[in-house]
Amino acid sequence: MFAISIFLAVAAISPAKKAAIQKHISTGLLDSKSARWKWPAQQADKDVYCLWINGKNRFGAYTGWKQYYVKFNGPKLEYAVDNLPNFFTREDRCVTAGYASTPPD
Repeated sequence: MFAISIFLAVAAISPAKKAAIQKHISTGLLDSKSARWKWPAQQADKDVYCLWINGKNRFGAYTGWKQYYVKFNGPKLEYAVDNLPNFFTREDRCVTAGYASTPPD
C-alpha cells in the first residue's frame, strides 16, 4: 500500500515580485512613503499574491489595513486590485487562494 502526501509549499515572495507590487500599488496611494506593508508567506499558487497595506488619507491619518489581490503571469504583474468580494458570488479571492482574511501580526 502506498501513501501519497501532498504538501503545499509556502515561502516568502521573491524580491522582484515584491518590487513590482510596490511600484504598481504605490502610484495609487496618497502618501506612498508612509504606507505600511504586510507581506504574508506566498501560497501554493505562485501567480496569485495577497498582501495588506495601511495608507494615510488626506488628513494624514492611517485608514486601516486593506487587502490587495495581485495577479501575475509568470514574472509579469498583470493587475493588483482591492480584495473586494465578487459582487455576485461573494467569493473572497484571497481566502480562496489560501490567504487569511485578517492581516498578519
